Amino acid sequence: MGIVLFFRFSIRYTKGMNQKSDKERLKTLYDQVDDYFIKTYMDLENEEKLEQKIRVLEQLIAGKKPPEIEEYDDVLDAYPKEESFVLESLDDVLKNL
Repeated sequence: MGIVLFFRFSIRYTKGMNQKSDKERLKTLYDQVDDYFIKTYMDLENEEKLEQKIRVLEQLIAGKKPPEIEEYDDVLDAYPKEESFVLESLDDVLKNL
């Protein structure tokens, strides 16, 4: 019984350490990328999709363009899913300029 508890604790500790190192790696890569959408819409605090985010950033650093990266759109956490407003007339367009 003691070995099982130790094993479970060991797994949780290892996952926590891996996640911490992944977050550090993500931040390091993020600082090296100069991509408008990544800088605007990637949420570094969101712990979901850490591995995907790292892969996308590594590919951008390697010189790939966003259309060449399959998971690029998936890592833009804060990108609006729908239009936040609809402009109904030319006056509305001009007011928003």
